[in-house]
Amino acid sequence: MKIFKRRRAIILIVPFLILLCSFIAIFTFQRAHYNKIIHQLSENHINKNVQQNINNEVLQQNVSEALQQNINNETLEQNVDNETLKHNNNNNNINNNEVHQNNNDEVQQNDNKENQNDNTEVQQNTNTEVQQNDNTEVQQQNDNTEVQQQNDSTEVQQNDNKEKQNDNTEVQKNNNDDNNNNKEGLQQQQNDDKKIITSLDYFIELRNQIELHSALWDSVFEREDILKFKNGISKYKNGLLQESSFMSQKHFKKNISGNKKMLATLHQDLYPWLYGHRYHSFQKMIESFNGKGIVICTGEKHFRYARSTIDALRNVINCTLPIEVFYAGNNDLSLENRNILSGYENVYLSDITTYFDNTIVDIEGWAIKPFAILASRFEEVILMDADVVYLHNPEDLFEEEGYLKVGTLFFKDRSLFPGPNDQIKWMKSWLSDPLFETSKLRFYNQQSVHEMESSTVVIHKIKTLTGLLAACKLNEKRIRSEVVYKKVYGDKETFWIGFDMARMHYNLNPTPIAFTGKCYKIESVDIMGISFTINYIFGMDI
Repeated sequence: MKIFKRRRAIILIVPFLILLCSFIAIFTFQRAHYNKIIHQLSENHINKNVQQNINNEVLQQNVSEALQQNINNETLEQNVDNETLKHNNNNNNINNNEVHQNNNDEVQQNDNKENQNDNTEVQQNTNTEVQQNDNTEVQQQNDNTEVQQQNDSTEVQQNDNKEKQNDNTEVQKNNNDDNNNNKEGLQQQQNDDKKIITSLDYFIELRNQIELHSALWDSVFEREDILKFKNGISKYKNGLLQESSFMSQKHFKKNISGNKKMLATLHQDLYPWLYGHRYHSFQKMIESFNGKGIVICTGEKHFRYARSTIDALRNVINCTLPIEVFYAGNNDLSLENRNILSGYENVYLSDITTYFDNTIVDIEGWAIKPFAILASRFEEVILMDADVVYLHNPEDLFEEEGYLKVGTLFFKDRSLFPGPNDQIKWMKSWLSDPLFETSKLRFYNQQSVHEMESSTVVIHKIKTLTGLLAACKLNEKRIRSEVVYKKVYGDKETFWIGFDMARMHYNLNPTPIAFTGKCYKIESVDIMGISFTINYIFGMDI
């Protein structure tokens, strides 16, 4: 009986020992494998700055292998457990059959139940321990991976910041160099432009461009042919409105003719200040010209004369023509005085600085006159100075024979300082083929340094638009200040010079100027930078 009990105990213990040894062996193998991985990860972490990209790949590969190994180990472990349990059960059954053949069913069932409980407990403990170890290893791997990624991100961010800082420094340096080069280039360009404008070649080229502009204009719009007819002016204006959309376009249609393209290109190059402010197209400008009227230019200095002239026109001469008063910005004429003038019936006020690109024309002083004619709302204009005095209704000027023929009426200035002078020498150097009327002028024949008086100018704008534009061109800021006003006295001569450049015939009243008043002796006078001695000058005794 004792021997039987010992054998029974040994038979029960042996399977458990075998199973425990298997678990210990598996755990030891996994532990060694995980230690190896940890050791390898540590080495990779130490060498991360040298082989950063390689370590990341190895780390990812090792983690994948470890996870795969865990899965394989779990599968193997499950298989081993199943086989072990199966083998133990078989052995137990055999031993029990040999030893307990005569035992009753109750003892056999109790033994099997006891064995099953023991196996379940051992299996649970083993699985729990292995799972904990696996979780610990995976967590450690994740921590190492996260630390590695954080270190890598920090290093990459630092490198990016350094590169950006270096790039910004270099860009700033390049920008400074570009700004310096641009300033030097702009200064050089301004110096070159100044030399060009003051050169003889510039005015020869300018005259050729304006003449070509007029020739193309007459060809495209058939100006001379249409104006021959009695109702030609109305037909000509309608043609300008309907056929001139290309004049202010930047991009031309494919079916536009070569002459139109050339005309529009010249037009925009010569007069870049014309569009984009009050007038957004050529048609809009033409549409704004209607009827007959008077244009007066004034500022604070001549306000009282302008007011007196308007009073005389309305109350003494009974002139009913509408009047448009131009001023050059809010500082030129006060709001109070503007309100006074606008209180007159049929009198309009306009700020000339709002009509054109003032960065180019920079309208001030005498230069306001031709631009005021162009900007006025009237198709037929009588430009008069603020201090002019009329003895008859100025509306009669629109009926003058020469005006009806060519659309202009200019008046002569007094004859002064005959003989050779630098002004006519300068003009003849580039105006070598003058119009017939120009060739007969006192100025051109060295009989006077003055030719035209611009206190009254009568112009039909539709008939003579190319000539008027040329006169405005000569009164642009740089051209007038650097050249023209140094050669002629103000705006006066720019009217007929501009018309000649455009090959536009003009009408200069042949009646010479008359003087009234007493004779005064003046020792010397400075005109256009030249000192002259004058014996006598006539003027009003007021």
